Amino acid sequence: VNALFREIETNKGKAAILKDVYAGYFAERGGLVGFLNMARFIIPPLNRILHSLQTVHNIRHCAIDHCVLEAYKQGCRQFVILGAGYDMRPFRFSQIRNDASSLWIELDNPATAERKMQLLENIPDADIQCQIKRIQVRFEDRSLKHLLEEAEVREEEAICFILEGIIHYQSEEDFQNMCV
Repeated sequence: VNALFREIETNKGKAAILKDVYAGYFAERGGLVGFLNMARFIIPPLNRILHSLQTVHNIRHCAIDHCVLEAYKQGCRQFVILGAGYDMRPFRFSQIRNDASSLWIELDNPATAERKMQLLENIPDADIQCQIKRIQVRFEDRSLKHLLEEAEVREEEAICFILEGIIHYQSEEDFQNMCV
């Protein structure tokens, strides 16, 4: 649903609060998402709720974009995305995309990571200079410390953590255990 929200926002043109030209490659359109998308035009309260959810998601995504770009401007070259899902930030930001010294570590559950890899095969112009390491993980099974060791992060350098895709799916206890 989130990729669909970003695609719809991107298609607003100049009025869009964010641009994610890759979102359409990941947007789900069938099943429950397709049903809700159609039902929203029949049930006005549902339309208002979905519009509000879409707006909130896009504002949050835009705010995180701003924080990531600010971290990059301040010299951060390592980014860890917990619950990466269909996040395409290393592709979307030209200054990061073409910086071979930038390291992106995408941590995600195996099913989502595999699906993303399949969908990436359909994206033209997906060549980038920055490094991306993808690690498939069940977060309840591994600590963040061990995942960062596996990804060979540069411990002496700053790391920007992006938690947008995981924060909704874990209990506070599971999240704290992962961070140990």
